[in-house]
Amino acid sequence: MNDLFAAFDDDATAASGTRFTELTARYLSDAYQGTGPVSTPLGAADIAARFDEPIPTDGLPLADLISRIERDIVNDVNRLAHPMAMGHQVSPPLPAAIWADQLISAMNQSVAVWEMSPVITPLEIRVIRWMTELAGFGPDAGGTFTSGGTEATFTALLAARAALLPNAWNDGLGGDQPVIMCGEHAHYAVMRAVAELGLGVRSALPIPTRDFRMDPVALENKVREARAAGRQIMAVVATSGSTATGSFDDL
Repeated sequence: MNDLFAAFDDDATAASGTRFTELTARYLSDAYQGTGPVSTPLGAADIAARFDEPIPTDGLPLADLISRIERDIVNDVNRLAHPMAMGHQVSPPLPAAIWADQLISAMNQSVAVWEMSPVITPLEIRVIRWMTELAGFGPDAGGTFTSGGTEATFTALLAARAALLPNAWNDGLGGDQPVIMCGEHAHYAVMRAVAELGLGVRSALPIPTRDFRMDPVALENKVREARAAGRQIMAVVATSGSTATGSFDDL
């Protein structure tokens, strides 16, 4: 058992960290210089076959593990920083953010409560305040960071539901379902969030687009129709960069 803990301690040394840093630097250097293809020429079955093996029961020396990561993973990933990459949805990370990830993982602070992240919690609040100021919101505005667009859409629509139907959390929605409006090219995360919130996808009304952007005139007409029918409007979801074309609705 003492040998096991000693091995863990060895992994905490600068020498061990340098192995990963050097691998990361090699990957970045190759990608920026355009060395090799943008993506793998292999099919899914070929790659899956590399890992078709029993669950490991013993550890590997860190050097051997890093060698396999480079051979079986890094060599066939999408090189986002490659000069021929087309920027399909995911952008190459900033180099400084890559190195910061190591420190973030090492600290492993939880921002669920202040006592588990006494420095990161107020820092998170400060960054959110900066973001609300950039968006032109007032001093009472707040927010939260999410893992991506799907979680962000769900969170925003949950907040909209709480504003329109504050008793829904305890009492449910009942039979009077509000409507949500979004452009016809909005991400499927909108429909998914509407369904998960118990509103039913029929409550999501697609708005026609013009040049792949939500048509404001069509939106105004749909709002008038909904109000004339006695429907409550919970939210209008604008798209800030559609998946297919990158088009921005007229925010």
